[in-house]
Amino acid sequence: PDKLSATDRTLYETHPTVGADELRKMKRFDATLVQAVEQHHLRRNGKGFPENGNRRFIHICAEIIGICDEFDYLIRQKMTREPHLDIRRRMESVYDDFSRPVVQAFQTTFFRKTT
Repeated sequence: PDKLSATDRTLYETHPTVGADELRKMKRFDATLVQAVEQHHLRRNGKGFPENGNRRFIHICAEIIGICDEFDYLIRQKMTREPHLDIRRRMESVYDDFSRPVVQAFQTTFFRKTT
């Protein structure tokens, strides 16, 4: 997404809605899953997309997908472009986008100290 043209960026930002619409058409998936797909790029601080998303209630499942998506992006950056990237430090810059319980669970799962 960083290097997309304006047209491609606009198209990219439709993927949460398009994906959720496709799941709705199948009528086999729980509404929570559909909502999580639709909201996974919304952020509590007002960032993200789609523009018409309900920022007052972002489902915790959407937040979990969102924070994992951020983590995955950084891992791919480290593997392909920035071998010296400090993922732990860079993740700190997105924590304000998510609720405290999601951030704490993420940190405990991926960055717990080993003895």
